[in-house]
Amino acid sequence: MTTNTLKTAARSFFTLRPVRDKTITTKSAIIGATAIALTQLGDATTTIIGLEFGAAEANEAMASVISAAGYPGFIGIKVLSIAFLAWYSWKRKYAPYIIAGLYTAVVLWNTYVISVHL
Repeated sequence: MTTNTLKTAARSFFTLRPVRDKTITTKSAIIGATAIALTQLGDATTTIIGLEFGAAEANEAMASVISAAGYPGFIGIKVLSIAFLAWYSWKRKYAPYIIAGLYTAVVLWNTYVISVHL
């Protein structure tokens, strides 16, 4: 990737008004949304497993949700996150893969934390 491509990707990702790329097929958009959903579900699963093994939630906002509403509230937030992130990244060239990549890193970190607490 060139520097110009990276700048374009960053500029298009960090916007409150997502611009849809008409050249992206619905199939590709569904693949991106599915990647987001799978990584969100992976984060939720590894977070709950980690908490059950004695780890602490590092995200203070999510820790508050879990404290106040338990796992059902946490799962509810994750479902809303999937819906919002899928909408936000729908038919955008880089967004779904950046989001999925970030959450893949979170899942890997959670997996590491679980291994430490076993």
